[in-house]
Amino acid sequence: MTTGLLITTAGQAAIAADLGGGADLVLSHVAFGDSNGVPYTPNVAQVALVNERYRATIASVAVVDGAIVVDAVLPVDTPDGSARPSHGFNVAEAGLFSAAGTLIGVARMGNGYKAPPSSGQAQIATFRLKLAVANPSAITVVIDPQAQVNIGRNVRPFWLAVDGRLNAPPGAPAIGATYVIGAAPTGAWAGHANKLAQWLGVWALSTAPLGHVVADASKAESDPLRYLKLAVTGWVSAAAASDAYGFTRLATLAEAWARSSDSVAVSPAGLGDVLAELGFGDDGSTTAAPLLKSIDAVITTNNAIPNAAAAVLNFQTTTRDNLGTSTWNGQRLTIGGGEAGLWYIQAAWSFFTPADDRFAATQIRKNGTTIIGEGDYPYNKAGGGTIVQGHTIVPLAAGDYIEAMAYHQAGSTQPAYAEPRSRFFSALLSAY
Repeated sequence: MTTGLLITTAGQAAIAADLGGGADLVLSHVAFGDSNGVPYTPNVAQVALVNERYRATIASVAVVDGAIVVDAVLPVDTPDGSARPSHGFNVAEAGLFSAAGTLIGVARMGNGYKAPPSSGQAQIATFRLKLAVANPSAITVVIDPQAQVNIGRNVRPFWLAVDGRLNAPPGAPAIGATYVIGAAPTGAWAGHANKLAQWLGVWALSTAPLGHVVADASKAESDPLRYLKLAVTGWVSAAAASDAYGFTRLATLAEAWARSSDSVAVSPAGLGDVLAELGFGDDGSTTAAPLLKSIDAVITTNNAIPNAAAAVLNFQTTTRDNLGTSTWNGQRLTIGGGEAGLWYIQAAWSFFTPADDRFAATQIRKNGTTIIGEGDYPYNKAGGGTIVQGHTIVPLAAGDYIEAMAYHQAGSTQPAYAEPRSRFFSALLSAY
């Protein structure tokens, strides 16, 4: 049942001042008393209850038919201002107070008995009071967030969505619009920094508990201020940090590579992308590191090498190609953009000498010019064979190319044999 309030003279003055642009009227508490055991008819001159026994913060507020309707809860325990323990009393009077301590309205109650817990009864009573004013929107109401659990809610949400964080109340809010009040509030919010404000035809203000989280719908999903939490210092980003759990988003490859933020996270897939950029790879069963830009090829068809004339070796089968922009055609490695640097080059071919003391060599050429030529007199005599190889480390720029050449003085055309040891291998050791 809703009980109407008689507006006191002091209440009329406070309401008139608010409507006239003076001090904002903020409703905050409802007091209950026993009127010293003698029920009475309230009068406008009252500035206090006859005998106040308990004062409660407002639990909820609504605007109904142009009037402000507030709920207040008498809990199981009702200690009074004189430090007496929880006690029982007859609820004979009620008063609506402003945050400044002014009795705004007073009502005669039904004189029902509120038993103390010591009696073996655990009673919780909710009272609904109605304050009829000409312009409810001019009045602000402070709500007890703990009491809201008892008013039509079984649990308090861990977080709620708000429409923004402001210091000044918006001019034309929609019913239900909810805001986080900033650190320097003005107007109807003055003196209520860091509270939650909801427009219900009046501004209902509530103090959130420390750690409470809100989602600010005015911020983009990628904004670190999209989710806010209430800290001792005020509302701060609820983003995760090295010393605090919180909300986060997944880093882009550029962010992970740049190591530019400690408020975003790297997923396994994102970590894999970074490792791939660093040259790490996955062979399907185990991760090998580093996977250098490289080419590995072998001769699978004999090459005919003329006597005393260098010939380009043709490594027909590629066994592994991990080149990026560089290219390989079986005979020539051409360096691509972004892969300039120090390259390791190795080439080998299998040679069987038809006679004693026949010289053979492997030449490595850069852009057609020999940069190294390695050879020997085979240790085996006539009919024997050896692996003739050359290797070097050389700086290569984009557009440079490398070829491996075979040379011998056997006296007649000889084959570079097809076998696994006849191979070309090159890897980028250090890019620049």
